[in-house]
Amino acid sequence: MSITDDRIGYLREHTEPLAPEDETTINCWLSRIEGTDQLSGEQDQCSVDDETHEPND
Repeated sequence: MSITDDRIGYLREHTEPLAPEDETTINCWLSRIEGTDQLSGEQDQCSVDDETHEPND
């Protein structure tokens, strides 16, 4: 077992699973970072309306 596997195992044992909407958000971020196509079914959740952006101040 690698160090990464050990860390993932530890986190799975000591944290709550992600809520479905959180997992979808993370998958959207990762697809944008990696430049990959979005998974089918997630396209609507990943779309961004540029006019609704507000600063994070």
